[in-house]
Parts: sequence; structure tokens; C-alpha cells
Amino acid sequence: MSDSLAKLSTELEYLIDKTWNLYVTVTDFQAQSQPRVDQVLNEIIGLLKDVDQMKDQFQDVHIPGQLLNYVDDLKNPQMFTRDCLQRTLERNEEINGKNETLAKFA
Repeated sequence: MSDSLAKLSTELEYLIDKTWNLYVTVTDFQAQSQPRVDQVLNEIIGLLKDVDQMKDQFQDVHIPGQLLNYVDDLKNPQMFTRDCLQRTLERNEEINGKNETLAKFA
């Protein structure tokens, strides 16, 4: 799977690059740049097809809905892991406190 992830990552980087190129070209659009726009659009379509063909290699990958919410809220996805660990530690401390209280009564 690591080879598949590396290939997907590369394809997505190319896709981002081509999308940026398209943005720059159409932002300062002139009639003579139409062939370049067409070329970049065709490259983007090809990259999207390549990414779509890879989807079967990632059927067993499950992304938590909360992580998608982080991305939608424009938060750093790596902060999701930190926040999950922090909530787990807090919950662990709470449970340990309850266990200690129960042990005193037993």
C-alpha cells in the first residue's frame, strides 16, 4: 500500500500544480493563451482519471468523519491526532479517579 500512497501523493501534487497553473493562466487571460488553457485542462482531466483509477486500491482506508470536519473547518489535520490524544488522556485521568474512589469504598 505504501507504493500506492506514494503514487497517489505524487498524482495529487501534480494535480495541485496543474490547477495552480490553470488559475494563473486564466487570471491573466488573453486570447492567445486559449491553447495553453485547453492543454492544462486536458492534463487536469487526465490526472483526475488517474486518481479515479486508483480508488480501488484504497477501499480499506477509513477516514474518521471528525477528521473531515477538521479539514472543512480549515484546521490542520495533524491537530486532529493531537486533540484525540489529549481527549483520551483526559478521559483516562477521569476513569483513574473513579477507580481510585471505588477502591477506597471496597
